[in-house]
Amino acid sequence: MQALSLAGFALQQKALLGALGVRVSFGRATAVTLARSAISNQPSRPGRRCRPRTRCATTPGRATNEIAAATMVVSGLVSLGGLAAL
Repeated sequence: MQALSLAGFALQQKALLGALGVRVSFGRATAVTLARSAISNQPSRPGRRCRPRTRCATTPGRATNEIAAATMVVSGLVSLGGLAAL
């Protein structure tokens, strides 16, 4: 079940970035999702949790900071919508 959840989040990120014109492979989206999940389970300041997703998405030839921020906001809204639907 955990693997399906992580794959779903990776597909969501791939789709959001793709909609904004950034091509990301499923493998890279999965790697970023796994890193984000691992970091979110570590005790730290909440602001540090966004760093891996933003840094991986903004490597040269990829998304700008604005696109990375937009995908984080939309992803959060989609997650909230999913929780509200439950």
